[in-house]
Amino acid sequence: LRTQRLREKGHPLLGAKQVADLERFLRDAEGARHVVLVCSVPIAHVPRSLVGRISRWIDSANEFDDRWEAPQFRSDQDHVLSLIDRLRERSPQTRVLVAAGDIHVGSLQRIRRIDTGAEFLQLISSPFSHRQSALERGIARLAFVPHALFDPSDGPHVDVELVRGEGMHHNPTADLNFAMVD
Repeated sequence: LRTQRLREKGHPLLGAKQVADLERFLRDAEGARHVVLVCSVPIAHVPRSLVGRISRWIDSANEFDDRWEAPQFRSDQDHVLSLIDRLRERSPQTRVLVAAGDIHVGSLQRIRRIDTGAEFLQLISSPFSHRQSALERGIARLAFVPHALFDPSDGPHVDVELVRGEGMHHNPTADLNFAMVD
């Protein structure tokens, strides 16, 4: 993910070869029972409107804009989500899981395209997690409230929600995190 990205507007998050390889992989995966995509950071995490507002207030050295939802990377995010959506339309039996990390918490989310109903799961498991203050937990939870990631004028309309399940004490969790997805 981070091999091509520069933070300046106009620079893609993914390089042309990475995009071509991903397109080929997903095309070849049609008919597969499961597909797992691994990303260094979650492909859908924080509402775009929140990232846009916070990015204006925070110094770019803070790396808050090191995410798919940052204004300069939204077209890359839209393209990857449309590739996943295309796979799900052509191969509805294929279950897609995006495995991501690097946000210091663990979580399981369902990401669903509103207009087509195509959905996939995103498992976030970070090797580094830490106890958070009450203020940090409150701010972090803003990213995990069920939300429409985009409105129709801003890209594909996608809803993101936390998955509840057996044995899940907290979702998201800042504890040591590991999950099994059935």
